[in-house]
Amino acid sequence: MKKRFNWKHIYKQYGTQITMAAVLIVLCIALTIASPYFLKKSNILNIFVSFSVSGTMAAGLTVVMLMGCMDLSQYSAMALIGMVVALALQAGLNAWLAILLGVILGTGIGAINAFIVTKMHIVPMIATISTQLMCRAGAYLVNNGQYVRVTDKLFDTIGFGRLFGVNYLIYIVLVVFLVIGYVLKNTTFGRKVYAVGGNPVASELSGINVNRLKFMGFMISGATAGLAATLITAQVAAAMPTAGTGSEMDGIAAVFLGGVAFDGGKGRVGGTLIGVLLLTVLANGMTLLNIPPYYQQFTKGAVLLLSVYMDAVRTNRNKFARAHKS
Repeated sequence: MKKRFNWKHIYKQYGTQITMAAVLIVLCIALTIASPYFLKKSNILNIFVSFSVSGTMAAGLTVVMLMGCMDLSQYSAMALIGMVVALALQAGLNAWLAILLGVILGTGIGAINAFIVTKMHIVPMIATISTQLMCRAGAYLVNNGQYVRVTDKLFDTIGFGRLFGVNYLIYIVLVVFLVIGYVLKNTTFGRKVYAVGGNPVASELSGINVNRLKFMGFMISGATAGLAATLITAQVAAAMPTAGTGSEMDGIAAVFLGGVAFDGGKGRVGGTLIGVLLLTVLANGMTLLNIPPYYQQFTKGAVLLLSVYMDAVRTNRNKFARAHKS
């Protein structure tokens, strides 16, 4: 006998992702009607190029948030790392080594965040706001607040090169999502991440080193910020201390929209991908429609509020379901 396709079971597992994908489709249809430029190939590529930077960081952030933590330092770390990498290129460092330097610096910032959270026992939000401020200050201090122009050939290829008509930036972010998605779904590390987010005390009692896992999670988040620094520097052919200013909460909103619970343990990196795409398309659409910047900021705030509210609804619904079962 053939198995019947159980839509109810599928929606129970992937309901948030399906809903967000539907919202994204409706938004794209609305923007297609509202603007004749939205569906142009150049604009679609612009959307995905913008998505490459925020998506790379959000993929790493998902690992941290699945463990019930938070990293608000990514965008400032990206700005600082971008400045250091650009200055290293100017000093004559090989481009591949400069990219590696960026990832290593990001990993180091992630390790600092993890140390503050696990060893100093400071709440992740406060800990990463502190490093956010320090990294932003560092981004200004390393070159007296001046941007650094980048003329390297490899960075030019990463930022503007294409394969089959698609920017290399897009391939890079998709590889990042695929790798992190595979790790979370198919490795012992991934299973432990979900376990820690679901119940850190029980995880500790079962033999999982929760602090070490959080170290690894924050280091992944930092490493993706370091990679994103390369992507944005290559994209604009310059490193700027202001990079990412005003976007610090975008990753958090995208991860929540994608279905990751506030206290961790539930969610998928595929949902984060949809969440980032939704926010990127929304920002692109508002720009095409000439919506003033302060209205755009208001909309981003409303989306963040909505994403947190959705998480609260999911949490309460799950609690009700468990109580009803017992």
